[in-house]
Amino acid sequence: MAGGKAGSAPDIAAADGPAAFFHEQLVINGEDVQSEFGSALLTLGMNPRDLQQDTPEHAYQTVQQNLQDMKDDTLRRELTIALFGAAGQH
Repeated sequence: MAGGKAGSAPDIAAADGPAAFFHEQLVINGEDVQSEFGSALLTLGMNPRDLQQDTPEHAYQTVQQNLQDMKDDTLRRELTIALFGAAGQH
C-alpha cells in the first residue's frame, strides 16, 4: 500500500466542496478570534477545537444548524459569509 500514514486524516480527504472549504478555514483561522472566521465562531459560541475534533462534514453541519437557529437574519447572513465565504452569497 502506498502512503504509510494510514489514519492520519482520512475524514479530511473525504470532505468535499463547502465542507472542505469550511474545514480548511477552521484549521487556519478557527482559533484566531481576530480573523473574520474565528470571530464568527466566537459569536456563535462554538469552540473551534471541538469542531476540529469532529469530521469536516459533521462540523460543517453543526455550524450550519446553529446558524439556522439564529433569529437575527442580518447577523445570520454576515456570519454565513464569514464562515462559508462567497458560497454564502448569491
